[in-house]
Amino acid sequence: MGRPRRDATLMNRSTILLGALTLCAYGFGQTSLDASIKTEFQTMMDLLAPSGANEKLDEEAARVRVENFQRRLQDFLKRWELRQVDLKEGRFLYAKALALGGRPADAIPQFEKFVSAHGDSLDWEEAMVSLGSANLDAKRPEAAVQALEKYLTDRPKGDQRHVAMFYLGVAKDQLLRFDEALALFKEVQGSGLETPIVGDAALKSIEILRTLGRVDEAKAILAAALQKDPEAAYLKALEEQLNFLGAEAPELKNVAAWLNAQSTALSGLRGRVVVLNFFADRYEACQDELQRLGALAQNRSSGDIAFIGVTKYYRPVEQMPRAQEQRLLQDFLTNAKVSFPVAIAEDVSNLHAYLVRGVPHTVVIDRQGKVAYTKTGGSRKSERSWNDLVAAIDRAMK
Repeated sequence: MGRPRRDATLMNRSTILLGALTLCAYGFGQTSLDASIKTEFQTMMDLLAPSGANEKLDEEAARVRVENFQRRLQDFLKRWELRQVDLKEGRFLYAKALALGGRPADAIPQFEKFVSAHGDSLDWEEAMVSLGSANLDAKRPEAAVQALEKYLTDRPKGDQRHVAMFYLGVAKDQLLRFDEALALFKEVQGSGLETPIVGDAALKSIEILRTLGRVDEAKAILAAALQKDPEAAYLKALEEQLNFLGAEAPELKNVAAWLNAQSTALSGLRGRVVVLNFFADRYEACQDELQRLGALAQNRSSGDIAFIGVTKYYRPVEQMPRAQEQRLLQDFLTNAKVSFPVAIAEDVSNLHAYLVRGVPHTVVIDRQGKVAYTKTGGSRKSERSWNDLVAAIDRAMK
């Protein structure tokens, strides 16, 4: 993108004096632009601020407010795209706007320019943490680690150090450096701060420990969180999910039909690891997950493991007879090369029994018939989640 016309004019001046005068004017212009972007940015952010201490928005009012902010944000970015080359300290706000606008890759070089040129700025700490966060959003965890560790080294007692520790923990988790991530989250939890990031650190710790099969440690952290906020609905839901791990796997109920096999009881599979996948064949995420599991089942064809798909009649019977829906599902399984048994239930009783909040949902049951691992969501956009599932299966096999 080009520099302002007056900069090009400066290059054509024939006298040093006139060039110097123009350069002086150019410097004053940057100061004015920094003040201008600060005012515009604050006005834009005020759109999200509550109008009063007791303001309560319904869902529609909240949606409208967010949409208005997003439109203003896009207008802000368009206006400052060409003018940003003249910014000095205001570059930090332009970078923040890019990150807010879902453009972390564009925000990163802006943050980098700012922190390299303004080490004495009051915004330097926040800019360094924002640089680390933008690298995470851009799926660059190594670069995030570099930025956040530099901040913690340069400002070991900085005001943003616990925020930096949290994002550094997230980055190290993404790099599979679990013990380092847990240590950072533990320090944030013990900081004594009354900010949401302390709760976020607890939740990330629980997530990692649960993934690693260290359920008792996860439950201990959750218990401490519930002591502070015993009425939090999301913590109670998480408690229910953690308590489900290690529980007896419920038998499948109200199964109307089996595909690819005769009737199969989970109690008859004791001594084997069982992988249950709850799905609805109309959803692409479910289709992809089933195909992945079908391929995995072919590779793990020993008698020590069994794969079972679980679904229900999702189409209204007045629109499609049950026999037709079964044929449609069988055709799908054949085309997807899924050969393991699939149970079709009459109702949602199995979904409730297994605490299924969304499909696809996969459950690993150990050799003793206990729930060892659960995974909600597909793996199309997260190879990490698929690797975590395979690791959980391997743990159960051992």
